[in-house]
Amino acid sequence: ARDVGDTQRREATKLIAEARRGGMSDWAPFLRTLRPAPCPWTWAADEVELLRGTELETVVNLKLKRLAAERRLVERAVGPLTEAAYARACAVVASHANPWFGRAVVPFNCTLNHSVARDDVVFEQRDGFLIGRSKRSRGPGELFQCYADAHAELIYRYGFAPRDVDALPGDVVSINLVDLGRVCRGGDARVPTDAPITRVTYGPVTKALLAATAVEASPWDGLEGTLTIELGLGGEGLGKLVGAAMALGANPAAFQTRLRAFDAALTAAGRDFERDEDTWAAGVVAAATDLVGGDGDGLLAAAITAGGPGRDP
Repeated sequence: ARDVGDTQRREATKLIAEARRGGMSDWAPFLRTLRPAPCPWTWAADEVELLRGTELETVVNLKLKRLAAERRLVERAVGPLTEAAYARACAVVASHANPWFGRAVVPFNCTLNHSVARDDVVFEQRDGFLIGRSKRSRGPGELFQCYADAHAELIYRYGFAPRDVDALPGDVVSINLVDLGRVCRGGDARVPTDAPITRVTYGPVTKALLAATAVEASPWDGLEGTLTIELGLGGEGLGKLVGAAMALGANPAAFQTRLRAFDAALTAAGRDFERDEDTWAAGVVAAATDLVGGDGDGLLAAAITAGGPGRDP
């Protein structure tokens, strides 16, 4: 069956099988050069405790559970396998595999070092082959590529963080919608009694926030049902946080009534074509603040002016 989510099972199984062939494997010289990155799922228990309270705490705990379940499947193909050995094999794949156009562990990709400032190589698919080439003419020397643009991703997949960089472009603070809902009088972020505390019930207010792209699903494996607002280094996402807080703090029944009125006003005015994320952002604020009439039209105009791809109306 095809694996879904963040898993290295298939490639790790192949690596383990080839490594156990020893010198009989055509890949033996290459395999001897591979070293597992110190990914957090290979850390000792006291080291994993360092992640407590961070974005990676739940992610790594879920990864450890997944590795334990996968190992039993892998043993059917390769024989007895310790938890530590399987975790290390997955760390080799996570840190060495080329992710473009599928995933492969090949010598060329393993020679590229990490740099935030330099990204020397571009990959393309041509006639069934994956080709990596330098973006510019260079003399002898090392080639670099940017492994990831966020500290959390670098730590998770490669087990390190740059010492000379305080912040990376992709660094964000993720505000869980459940936590925000608890602060804002509960609102629409009720937690089902049989679900992990990270999951949110997708009620009308939550659906409106999703339509306005005020919240997004977590990108981490195992947290697909978790909704967050991400705050960037330059304050990106602050408007979404405020809008979501207003919506969650409003009376749920009144919010739904006002949102329906806002939607009906669009239909009556023949403006159905404007139902994009910017329109929904205006609708969320209008419904949360009871500004559905003329003031709602002003909010809609402001959202359309300030919105657009990649912006935060």
